[in-house]
Amino acid sequence: EVTPQALNNLAIAYQELGEHVSAVSVYRRALKLDEDDPAAHYNLGTALERAGEYRAAVKAYREAIELEPEEAKYYNNMGGSLAAYNKTETAERSYKWAIKLKPKFVDAYYNLGNLLLATGNVEGAIERLEQALRIDPSH
Repeated sequence: EVTPQALNNLAIAYQELGEHVSAVSVYRRALKLDEDDPAAHYNLGTALERAGEYRAAVKAYREAIELEPEEAKYYNNMGGSLAAYNKTETAERSYKWAIKLKPKFVDAYYNLGNLLLATGNVEGAIERLEQALRIDPSH
């Protein structure tokens, strides 16, 4: 019998090949076997995001958050998917929540800074991007 972990590994391989639609299908199979795995929901969200299915990705990230609400990367990735379909205020809150959970999360500062820049909040963008550089000057 196939295990959820084996399916996750297969889906990761599909993602490495850029076959995100296939990865989505395999992640969904894995979740049918273990729907309480937050990492599997997160991985599904990542594959959906890369396939351009941003609303579905947000749903997958929300499932991951429901199961593991203290994991900052779920909020960070959800912010990216929200921003991709112009839910900028919700995306901003999602990035800020990621930072609250993990104050040195350079990717969340970087993503928030870019979102603020794209929405015309240049001063806020500079502040967040400078914070990212203070945390990791090579970012």
